[in-house]
Amino acid sequence: MDFRNLFSRKKKVDVEERNCDCTCYGSGSLQFGALNNQFTALNIAAFFRCVSLISQSVASMPIVVQDKNNEVLDNHPVSLIFRDKTDNVMSKYDIFKQLLTNIILNGNGYLYIERSAGQVVGLRYLCASDVRVNYKKETGKVVYNCSYIRHGNDIPSKDMCHFKMYSYDGVNGISILNYASRSVNVANNIENTSANYYKNNGLLSGIITYTGNLSQMQQQQIKENWDSTYGNGANGIAVLGGGLQFQALSSNAADTQINQSRQFSVEDIARFFGIPSILLGINGSSFSTFESVQQLFLTDCLQPYIVMLERELTRKIFPDDDLFVNIDENSILRCDKINQANYYSILVDKGILNREEVRDELGYKRVDGLDKFIIPYTDTAQNTINQNNEINEDKEDDKENISE
Repeated sequence: MDFRNLFSRKKKVDVEERNCDCTCYGSGSLQFGALNNQFTALNIAAFFRCVSLISQSVASMPIVVQDKNNEVLDNHPVSLIFRDKTDNVMSKYDIFKQLLTNIILNGNGYLYIERSAGQVVGLRYLCASDVRVNYKKETGKVVYNCSYIRHGNDIPSKDMCHFKMYSYDGVNGISILNYASRSVNVANNIENTSANYYKNNGLLSGIITYTGNLSQMQQQQIKENWDSTYGNGANGIAVLGGGLQFQALSSNAADTQINQSRQFSVEDIARFFGIPSILLGINGSSFSTFESVQQLFLTDCLQPYIVMLERELTRKIFPDDDLFVNIDENSILRCDKINQANYYSILVDKGILNREEVRDELGYKRVDGLDKFIIPYTDTAQNTINQNNEINEDKEDDKENISE
């Protein structure tokens, strides 16, 4: 995916070029000035923070294999992969962090499924720039190609997990930068303007006037001498001769609204990602608790990524089994100790969890005798009590009839 011309109005990048000519993560250098590819966009603090929040949050969530009864299969071979119990070069956290970063910046993320005797033994992360997608519209089939996988031969779709959030054709993914390029470019221009402003101590350019006539060469020499002596924020007293006069054009950050513009650019980028702006350091939020912020972050931003990962992993790893991959997002909803205690107390009182399961979720050592479900008697339905009373009355009547 090539974003060198993404921020230029002169050339329109078509869908095929965006998805095939991508750059591997880390190859772009951060620089001050224009944005020439998707990786230099990470030089903008708000954009970098959004990418980090999404990739790190999802990568830190536990991934388990469950059956149709929602029972966690800890000893399943695929579960061992997600728990880093296999000989992978990258850890599970590193794999999914890189994967999410590629999905956001490139639009595509790939995991090659390594099998042995038909069993899944590993998941190999592939850089998006190394993978080519060959979609045959006539047959509706997709095959992949990577030069260092299977000696460069085609990889069938069943052995490749292809993740994409946005797409024009349903096959090739596109980056969020395709939609947010203008906002990111505006934020970049604001940062450049801000850097230049404070570099010169808040002083804008001035005007040097002369009552006589100056040649173009003389004008250039005066400007260069002035910049070299008093430019770049240098302080001092200017001494002018020959009838030259200097009129400074001064301003402050409030007049130019630089700080307000920088804050707006942060909020604008956050809107594209669906991230609450308070997580990017913007105050003035109406949220009453941090838990509500986390809940909104999970539902509006992370949940689509989680569903995308779960669905693709399940359909490629377990195509014929009643098993599925589940990403546990509860880790991001951890609240303070008091609310956490109330939360688990309600689940235990309602018979949803037993005390042993609560200790497991909290990371405590198991204790014998806590695996029973305790339901208070107040949860017994009133009609059940009435039925028991009627049964007892019938038994008493039967006893009286027998005695007679």
